[in-house]
Amino acid sequence: MLNMFKRLLFVIILFQYASIHARRPQIEFRHLTAQDGLSHNWVKQIYKDSYGYMWFVTENNGINKYDGYNFTVYKNNPKDKKSLTNNLVTFIYEDKKRNLWVGTHYGLNIYNRELDKFTPYVHLHDRYVHDMLEMDDGKFYVTTVHDLIILDHENKSVDFIIKESDNLPYTFIENEMLKYTNNKFLIGTPEGLFSIETPMNDMIQGILEYSRVGRTEEKVEKVDLNKLLKDVIDLLSPPNNIKITVENKLPEYTADSTRLTQLFENLLSNPIKHLDKPQGIIKVGCASKAGEWEFSISDNGPGIEEQYFEKIFKIFQTLQPDPTGKSTGIGLTIVKKIIDLYEGKIWLESELGKGTIFYFTLPKQ
Repeated sequence: MLNMFKRLLFVIILFQYASIHARRPQIEFRHLTAQDGLSHNWVKQIYKDSYGYMWFVTENNGINKYDGYNFTVYKNNPKDKKSLTNNLVTFIYEDKKRNLWVGTHYGLNIYNRELDKFTPYVHLHDRYVHDMLEMDDGKFYVTTVHDLIILDHENKSVDFIIKESDNLPYTFIENEMLKYTNNKFLIGTPEGLFSIETPMNDMIQGILEYSRVGRTEEKVEKVDLNKLLKDVIDLLSPPNNIKITVENKLPEYTADSTRLTQLFENLLSNPIKHLDKPQGIIKVGCASKAGEWEFSISDNGPGIEEQYFEKIFKIFQTLQPDPTGKSTGIGLTIVKKIIDLYEGKIWLESELGKGTIFYFTLPKQ
């Protein structure tokens, strides 16, 4: 009787195992290699797009599309300038409109589904395109080893926000460390994580202003700096507890009035935003020196520690939180870039708790 019970129990267990095994999905493993049409046996990335195609990035051998039956290989053709920019593919990205983008060692490419080929979108020699971030307004941020780029695909425009030659606070932008979340723009670098809390519209406006200094055609004209400064102060509309005075008459200067407006606007807006005393005093002065004009803008604000005298001119650097939430860490970088453009100099003196004086020079004409 006991043996019959054991046999029955064994049959029940065996039946349950067989039932479970029958319901388990069958996984079929296939070994796909270069003999099957893959461009190289070493596969480094795999991506499935919204059309159901599988994309395989191989070691320095371009990119492969797999439809379940055959591979199509896309490589750089030195004789075809409209082919993939380079065979070293660094990332694949599909945007919200189902455009497929591929970054390489030498630039950014977009896939043309009708022609079934990749065409170069931005050529970037020896840059290693790392990452792509799509914003709600349809614009893209693209990072490379040395650059930060804003791309407006709808209007076919590309702006370099940061270039290798710019005054960067870091060596390069790290792979896959470009994010925007909760009104914070995050950039990962070998020297740490930079976080700028600002509405994206303000950030975009700031970085576009910075990127275009020296890269767009200027309208050069004779500018009355006294009138320009009055207009800037009216535009900033400082609160009643802040008094801005001009200590002496300012010269006329031949330059782009927009650049000069940006210069004074950024230098005056900082002490207005960061005032830590009941009454604010801002003074603007100018002195004639040998071969140049020396301007000064002083305030009675919180002051700046000497260790930050150079850091504040680097992009995305803010020393204090901005109560308005609009500080992008770009203003003083724009100031320095404009002064460098006109072959001037900028420096500062400061004492904690007492205030700061910014000095800058513009060559006489």
